[in-house]
Amino acid sequence: AHFQCIETSGTAMRDSSPAATNGTYSYVTVNATTYRGQPIPSFNGSSSVASFTSAILGTKGTGFMIARVSAVGDWSDATVRFLMRIQVDANNLLFVQKTNTNNQLQIRYRAGSTEKSIALLTSTTDFFKLVWTWGDLNNGNALNLWFNGVAHTPQATFGAFTGTITTKNFGENSANSWKGNIGRIGL
Repeated sequence: AHFQCIETSGTAMRDSSPAATNGTYSYVTVNATTYRGQPIPSFNGSSSVASFTSAILGTKGTGFMIARVSAVGDWSDATVRFLMRIQVDANNLLFVQKTNTNNQLQIRYRAGSTEKSIALLTSTTDFFKLVWTWGDLNNGNALNLWFNGVAHTPQATFGAFTGTITTKNFGENSANSWKGNIGRIGL
């Protein structure tokens, strides 16, 4: 899936990949600001969510997105805020989130109840770029994260992701919604 998030109106989050399985914006302000001359939506921190159907988690994969917080204080508001949440159940999930620790961004991958995570510290109010991989993509069975092109220590050896995915969201339709912009998403 490739969601550019450049819509100027409506609730459809268009998938520009050959699969063309569009997602849906709820309580998201499309065309809120621009990133490199193109629109990017804004998530309100309380009810905004973009749900999608096309991502399939398997034993390996890659994801990417750009994002930014609304204000520097959002990094220290003691609230977990989801950039992405893909989940089967409590034992099979992939989250990209701001944690309740000040200035901490984290990717969590739990498969078969074995969890690996990578956390980094930032307080940027500029757009940032995230890329992550999981599984055996040239690095063995590992979880990898790059923040603005800088690699972080990979986490190796995790279990097998199983089950039917029931939650596939960017942002989150609760008090844990991302507060800022999310766009240019690929899975």
